[in-house]
Amino acid sequence: MGLPWYRVHTVVLNDPGRLLAVHIMHTALVAGWAGSMALYELAVFDPSDPVLDPMWRQGMFVIPFMTRLGKTNSWGGWSITGGTITNPGIWSYEGVAGAHIVFSGLCFLAAIWHWVYWDLEIFCDERTGKPSLDLPKIFGIHLFLSGVACFGFGAFHVTGLYGPGIWVSDPYGLTGKVQSVNPAWGVEMPLFSYVKEAFPRH
Repeated sequence: MGLPWYRVHTVVLNDPGRLLAVHIMHTALVAGWAGSMALYELAVFDPSDPVLDPMWRQGMFVIPFMTRLGKTNSWGGWSITGGTITNPGIWSYEGVAGAHIVFSGLCFLAAIWHWVYWDLEIFCDERTGKPSLDLPKIFGIHLFLSGVACFGFGAFHVTGLYGPGIWVSDPYGLTGKVQSVNPAWGVEMPLFSYVKEAFPRH
């Protein structure tokens, strides 16, 4: 098909609800793919030898990213560190994958709702017939709040304030552990610097 991105956006340019709907649907597709792919990888992953047969050697793609974000336990009773566990908690590999699938379903329903009810009459001024809401302002506020939520999740999760931290490997990439990190919040850390303490090594 090969339509450029601006052609697709032009179709829904004057339909703010439908413009929102296609972006919510895209989020639903991405989250659904991530959750279902994680469940598939967990079904075929062999955790018996995490040192000589790690997950990346078995062709895993999604669960290494989950591990980097501090998820190390499975409802199957195994841990990526090689030990067995009895209580992995709800936020294990399977819990995070399931949460992505549930979030995908909710986004799918929200996208359908915004597509069908994109021009609600209750939001129009009866005297002029024009929308009484400042739609670009509302859209901008939602984008800003989404950005704050994503930044807040990363800041709280990585620093260990509310979350386990991230996976940090040893210099040889053989063993590792989940620990909180202290990011540099100021201007002393350039955007593309390769500070060893800032990036986990695998």
